[in-house]
Formats: sequence, C-alpha cells, structure tokens
Amino acid sequence: RAYLALGEYAYAKIAFESVMFFDDLPRDVHEQVEVYAGMAPDGEEDPRFRPFYYAQAGVGHFRENSTPASDLFGKTGPATFGNLDLGGGWAQDLNETYTFNGSLDLATRAYDRSDIRNDADLFWNFNLSRPIENDNLRFGVRGRVSYRGDNLFRNDFGLFGDYRVQLNEDQQLNVNMHVRTRRYPGELRNRTRDTASLSPRWTIAFNEGHTSLDLHAMVGRSWETKGRPDGNSDIWSTGASLDHAFSDTIDAFFWVEYESESFSEHRTDLAPANPDIPLQRTDDLYYVGAGLVWSVGSGWTVRPEVLYEYEDSNLDALTYSGTELWVNVRKRF
Repeated sequence: RAYLALGEYAYAKIAFESVMFFDDLPRDVHEQVEVYAGMAPDGEEDPRFRPFYYAQAGVGHFRENSTPASDLFGKTGPATFGNLDLGGGWAQDLNETYTFNGSLDLATRAYDRSDIRNDADLFWNFNLSRPIENDNLRFGVRGRVSYRGDNLFRNDFGLFGDYRVQLNEDQQLNVNMHVRTRRYPGELRNRTRDTASLSPRWTIAFNEGHTSLDLHAMVGRSWETKGRPDGNSDIWSTGASLDHAFSDTIDAFFWVEYESESFSEHRTDLAPANPDIPLQRTDDLYYVGAGLVWSVGSGWTVRPEVLYEYEDSNLDALTYSGTELWVNVRKRF
C-alpha cells in the first residue's frame, strides 16, 4: 500500500502479486492495483475472506476490413454493439499457508445487426495459492463457456500451475503451465481438441514506478480428438504490453500480440485447382490494442479502447480482419 499511496502503481503491482493474483482483471495496471489493495488484509474483523466485485457496460463500433476472404465472400457490414460485463472474485485464507481463490466473469456483447452473432462468455477460475518467501505459487482449474449461437455452447476447461518470482521491487518473472480441452458442439464437433502450453512472462517496472512493461511468450501443442481434418498443431506466440500512469486519475496502455499455428495434416482438398499438391494449413494472427482509463472517483472509471486484428492463413478463405472501438464505464465495488 505504500507504493500505491505514492502513485507508484507498477511497483505496487509486483509487490501485491507476490502474495495474490487474479485472472480476468482489466489490462491497466492502475485498476489491477486498486483491486489488490481492496483485498489486502487491513485489520478488519475477519480478513480471511476478501471479495471484490465489478460491473461494466458500454457501447462500441465494429467494421470488417478487406482481406482475401472478404474479396471472395463479401464483408460483414459495420455494426454498433453494446457491452455488459459482470464479475468478481475472492480470496479465502484456509490456514497460515494456503489461500483458496476464485473468480467469475460474465461478458456479453449484442450487435444491432441480425446477421452477426451475439456473444456471451463465462470465465471461471478456482485455485489454491501459497507464498514462498517473496514468490507465489498457484495451481487449480479454470475454463470458459462460450455461446456459439442456436443455443449451442463451447466448453473449455483444464488444469494450470503458475509460479511467480519477485526478483526485486521492479522485476517479476512468471511461468504458467496449462493443460486444457476445448469441446465444440453440434456440426463443429470435429474442431474439439486438447492443448498443452508453457508461458513465460517478464514484468518490469520503471520510471519511478509509473510505467510497467510486460513481455511474454507461449509454446504449445494441440491434439485433435474428434477427427479435425487439419490434424494436430504446433503453436507459439509472443507479445508485449506497456502501461503508464500519467496521474492518480489517468492511465493508458498499449499492447501487441502475435500467434503462429502450424497444422500436421497434408491435405489435397484445400487447393481444388491443384488437387495433386498436398497442403498443410498455417495461420498467423496479429492483434494490436490500446486504451485510456479515466478514474472519476468512488471506484468509477471511463474506458475508451481500440482493437485491430488480422488473422492470416495460407488458405485465403480463412483470412479475417476487423477493427473495433468502444467506450465502457466500469464500477468497482
């Protein structure tokens, strides 16, 4: 809390995450630290159970950009959408060593066009954590339920382990291991797969604790379990995010992400013009985002954000690109 009182949010984040960590928090360091500070024991009557809650709503605009696929099949027209996000979490001290943590996040999006599917996702996470000197170990289960239209839902769930090492007040290393399954419904069932991944992350605080740089990567492998035509795949990704607190009320962030996925099966049905030439599918995904956070007091923030995505593939029909801009209002309880 001393770092927080001085406005050194990047230092405060590293200090708090040596004893607690929650998924599904906003990207900006300022809000993450405010959530952690609200959960830290402070002499209340029963500090063993420490919850947090939030609600977020807003409006945005979407447009599809030109790609080889849109040239073939046409674009989805521009659309306006509404966001609603409700969630929270808790930390329950079981004894002097272990803490039981949990979080739930329900995110929905509704479009003003009937030809675009509305989205709804429920993220859940239950884990045990324990401090190890200045480090932190977590292990547990987490998942996601996604609405796919026509009353069909996709389910993701798996086991994970997470170890965070606080090197000093301005550096933190993190390694996450995740084994999970993704189960598709109905006609999409053959996309069902299992995935194992390893994700290192390095967080650096600088500029007297006002700026945070996060560098991360992931390597993994996916195994088809229901006859996916493209077979198994090897995946790797890399990314970075930069956050800067201009003051106690203004925070801004910028992030980039790249992911590559290469599939194992040689297929002759992917290039009808050359049926004798086997082809292996490869995808390259690019994401760029930025946001501004304005704290207006009493846990309220105004949050404009922009996202650009480009999903490339050696199969023209699978390419996609979109740009989104939205403004959310968030309340932390």
